[in-house]
Amino acid sequence: MARDADAFVHCPTTANFDMQETTIGDAILVSNKGLLTMRHVEDESLSFVFTAEQVLELVRFLTAQTQSEFNRREAFRVPLFESSQLEVRVRSGETQIQGRPTSISMTGIFLAVSPANQVDAELEDEVEVVLQFEGAQHSHVGLIKRISNDGYGIAFLDATSLGQVDPPADIARIVMKLQREWVSRGN
Repeated sequence: MARDADAFVHCPTTANFDMQETTIGDAILVSNKGLLTMRHVEDESLSFVFTAEQVLELVRFLTAQTQSEFNRREAFRVPLFESSQLEVRVRSGETQIQGRPTSISMTGIFLAVSPANQVDAELEDEVEVVLQFEGAQHSHVGLIKRISNDGYGIAFLDATSLGQVDPPADIARIVMKLQREWVSRGN
């Protein structure tokens, strides 16, 4: 966390009945008399004090981050079982990505890929995603939105329209059927 000269102040907290306190991860947050103090749980010398105006600026910043960076998911993710009968082929250029789908939603899919099968792909790379389910095969264009040690998160480009979730009928049918299967297993 950057230390803004106006926001960084070491200020030990004092007991006060108006004080509200919560712990989030390694940070203790204390609201007292119009000030918000954030300090490390193990080192009180690491603390920040924010005025009400600075708290509003922090909230605006965090809200923007939550909407754009941390909370990208627009649809419920359905975990997939090996018995789900959904087969997925993903191609990046001339390279076939070998993996197993582990979840799907109305807007995308996660393909688990072993380290040995990782390919030279980057975020925002366009890929072809072929879904085969119950004898029918459907091709969609996707964008790689997440790359991790265990695979790739791919967004279906044709699953949103004007900022709203609006998947093609085949994706909606597949996801709904797999969701019913998942629920019927007692999840």
